[in-house]
Amino acid sequence: MYSFGPGARPDGHHMGRGLGNLSAMTQWVGDGNGSLYWYIDHGYAIAAASLNAFGTTTDAIVSAETAAKVKEHFIEEFGPPIFTVGNGQSGGSMQQQTIANAYPGLLDGIIPAISFSDGMAFFQPLSDCQLLVNVFKQGTWTKEQMDAVSGKYWGYCVSNGTRYQAQKPDNCDAAVLMMQQKNPATIHPEDIRCTFQDDLKQAFGVDPKTGFARSPWDNVGVQYGLKALNDGVITFDQFIDINKRVGGHDLNGGLVAQREAADVDALRAAYATGQVNLYNGGAANIPIISIRYNLDADPYNRGDANVDVHDRFHSVISRARMDKYNGGSGNYVELLAATIGAGYGPSPSTAGSPYNLEATEAVSAMDAWLTAIASDKTSVPQAQKVTANKPKDLVNACWTVDGKNFADWTAPNATRGKVEKVTDWSKCNQVFPVFSDPRVVAGAPLSDDILKCQLKPVDAKDYKVAPNADQLAALKAAFAEGVCDWTKPGVGQEAKLTTWAIYSDKGRFSGL
Repeated sequence: MYSFGPGARPDGHHMGRGLGNLSAMTQWVGDGNGSLYWYIDHGYAIAAASLNAFGTTTDAIVSAETAAKVKEHFIEEFGPPIFTVGNGQSGGSMQQQTIANAYPGLLDGIIPAISFSDGMAFFQPLSDCQLLVNVFKQGTWTKEQMDAVSGKYWGYCVSNGTRYQAQKPDNCDAAVLMMQQKNPATIHPEDIRCTFQDDLKQAFGVDPKTGFARSPWDNVGVQYGLKALNDGVITFDQFIDINKRVGGHDLNGGLVAQREAADVDALRAAYATGQVNLYNGGAANIPIISIRYNLDADPYNRGDANVDVHDRFHSVISRARMDKYNGGSGNYVELLAATIGAGYGPSPSTAGSPYNLEATEAVSAMDAWLTAIASDKTSVPQAQKVTANKPKDLVNACWTVDGKNFADWTAPNATRGKVEKVTDWSKCNQVFPVFSDPRVVAGAPLSDDILKCQLKPVDAKDYKVAPNADQLAALKAAFAEGVCDWTKPGVGQEAKLTTWAIYSDKGRFSGL
């Protein structure tokens, strides 16, 4: 079991002290799903490293190299493992999925928890949220309208738009900032920019105009709130107002009036190095069991300032990408669990809880699945072999408590409620809410894989209620370059994935 740690801090200037997703409280044999000694009891070895924690650095390339070196050391010390299975939640899920895709063979199967496809999929809606929170400071907006424009339960944006900063250069670990402050003559600010792109300078390359990393972030042509307009939730004048004032981010992550334009070389690199994980490389040929406990909306009634960032829509994105690029998602199983009161009572991973039952069952199912694949000596393609050998009883499922997605386990055992496994996926989708995100509301596909859209002229026929002459003129002024044409691939998306990339210089790489 290779453990990948949580977090999302673009800061590649220190080693960190976290060890994957493991916990010192359990002597490094526990994991974030409440397995505690379960892995050891069932005969699994565990490996991890501090550079496999995205709370230390969101550099998936460094994480992959670290995993390769640790696995090599493990083999030298103990011999070859039968299988290597990725495990870990949140930032750990980003690492598993990008590494499995861009570094085939390193992981034989993965169990991403409270999952995101990759780091960019995590950060992009948060960037949009920050812009929309700023827009809604002016004017009169109902919660229904803000929900509809963002695609989120609005508290998600309120809580997280500024909490996770991908584009702020000073979003560094306190120890790094302290060293810079103590040594200003030798440690220059440009050397320790803690943005997502600067953390991955080896992939994105350097913009010669600034000396900083090329940026892959873009919102030119994005019609924020398009679905909300066409659904009649906002007026045409409100739609125009949002898109006139939404703006973008500058070089240092500050809010500015103009939209943000990506560097085309950075876009190509994002796709070529797998920073946008399309599941079209190694991930198409391994079993993936996604596990999640309910964190959508505000199940704990904590208020908008504390809504969790781990919404289920990211699992929708993952499946949509597999369907789009692989023609199906037969190697992917999604498991959901009711939570039992994180932050107000027991941890969701408490032994015997829905999430703990889900997580340990996922490991057993993964073991059986990988064993069946290894025993299959047919000559069919690997992807077909993976799908054919999925255990018959391993299906999309959810664990509820008295039919609900949340329960308070601070009560005595007898009144906690009945935990039930449900394999009727339509019922699971009713019990566990799923939202969307600002780009999908703006017309992007469910795969949410377009960083920068190709543009087309503003066309009145795109709107359910036709704009009048003044409104059409205002739209054309707001979108002088045009609006997104989501029927076309994204800019730079023609770049083919380079697996096992070797980096010779900043922005220069080739396949192994």
